[in-house]
Amino acid sequence: MRGELLVLEELPDIPGMDLSEEEFQQVEERGAERERTEPRAQRAWYDRARDRVVIELRTGVEFTVPRSLFRTLRDASPDDAAVIRVISGGEALEWGNLDEHYGVPALVSDLFGDQMTAAEMGRRGGTARTPAKVAAARANGRKGGRPRQTAPATITS
Repeated sequence: MRGELLVLEELPDIPGMDLSEEEFQQVEERGAERERTEPRAQRAWYDRARDRVVIELRTGVEFTVPRSLFRTLRDASPDDAAVIRVISGGEALEWGNLDEHYGVPALVSDLFGDQMTAAEMGRRGGTARTPAKVAAARANGRKGGRPRQTAPATITS
């Protein structure tokens, strides 16, 4: 058996993997949207002198996290903490020797709060120039632009 190539006549059915072309396109679009809006790591390393993990995002933002805040790294040696790599297109950090992975979007959200993360995602999403968005903006402009905001009504008793 060793050295022989096993050829499957038919691939086994995998539940949930029978996507239509339209569903596949939607998955691709959601992935592209996450790529544009979620924080992604460009580089990460362990700073031994300060005992901190340094993460540089694709946006150029760089922040440090004390090693003690990472559950698994807390008890790891500095040598083990230094074996870090960015995986999944910047979506996660991996310490393979410790079998530990941290998602970058969740880490940023935990450290800086959902409100800041949501504000940044909204800012980036607002810069998108899709044909649908351009058409909607033109139609809105023909109607006179955005309606003026009015003061909220107050209820008196």
